[in-house]
Amino acid sequence: YHKPLLLTLVNSVNTEDSDLELFFKEIEKIASGKTDSSLLESAKKELIQELSNEHAKYQFEEQRLNQNIVEIIKNITFQSILEAVFNSSNNGQIEVLKIPGNKQELVFKLATSSRPFALMKIGDITEWIKTKLTGYEIIEKFDNESIFRNLNSNNDINILMGSRSFYEGWDSNRPNIVLFINIGRGSDARKFVLQAIGRGVRIEPLPNKRKRALFLYNNREIESNLYNKIKDNIDFLETLFIFGTKADNLKEVIETLKQEKGDEVLLGDLFEINPD
Repeated sequence: YHKPLLLTLVNSVNTEDSDLELFFKEIEKIASGKTDSSLLESAKKELIQELSNEHAKYQFEEQRLNQNIVEIIKNITFQSILEAVFNSSNNGQIEVLKIPGNKQELVFKLATSSRPFALMKIGDITEWIKTKLTGYEIIEKFDNESIFRNLNSNNDINILMGSRSFYEGWDSNRPNIVLFINIGRGSDARKFVLQAIGRGVRIEPLPNKRKRALFLYNNREIESNLYNKIKDNIDFLETLFIFGTKADNLKEVIETLKQEKGDEVLLGDLFEINPD
């Protein structure tokens, strides 16, 4: 299956204390080990409380959320975040990798790791390098390949951050978490959010098979011994988790999605049975 990805979309990029800069600073705190452990525990507690609620269901499915996720969250530590998200076994300073001739992408890695963990894609990185990344080591990459273009096959990048520069014309099945930071409520913002969510509802358990794993199993396209190995965790790879800094905005988005989806119609009800 795909490697999960956190897609972070912000409202402001180059302003003083922009949303993108504040998010980047929070990532840096975790990477360098300057975070308060009680903050992680309270975040876990809040998530577990919400997800283990007896009424916790998928937004557009009647079934309950797979409760394996609660056990997974309980076991999360800063060390496991370092390993799974930052591709490192030790805390370290963030280093910046610049792709020659590419003015839209910046790659980030820890000094304690040989593998990058995050990609920033914005309209123009020049201003960011000049005003936001003073004091960081900027390393010029040798190859001129776009990381963004090869994101589906690049399993190192776990965080993709940016603004409105890539919400259209991009097809990836990797985003499992979408985070909206300070996205407004206007019609343009709502359209942007809906299209961004569209980036995260693509699934592909097998090459060129864009159906849920259970469907493929019932269709005898996945062997039973393989399906039994993965069935307890497959839900999380086929679910899009959406977070946002403005709860009212997300409520508005959910209502819009419900309207887009419309009421389900049973095809059988549209036919009249002829007894002859």
